[in-house]
Amino acid sequence: LIQMGTGHVGLKAYLFRVGKAGMARCEGCREEAETVTHFFFRCRNFVEARRIMRQEVGRRGEELRSILTKPGMWPAVFKFVNATGRFREGMG
Repeated sequence: LIQMGTGHVGLKAYLFRVGKAGMARCEGCREEAETVTHFFFRCRNFVEARRIMRQEVGRRGEELRSILTKPGMWPAVFKFVNATGRFREGMG
């Protein structure tokens, strides 16, 4: 979660910035750069996982800072991340 907060995480926007990806655009939806904000709140590929996370954390889960810094939200956040399958390789 610390890496998510800094943006230094294996999403396309960061990987492109450090020369590890050919483009910053999200490969899932191809609508915009795959940033942390896009991943958690906008990518249409994760609508159902996001709905479940928001159901668990309520309106407090509508801000990136809240979901990354409030320990009470972390179980729902981890569940969301796992449900997306986006970090399976890096998370073992």
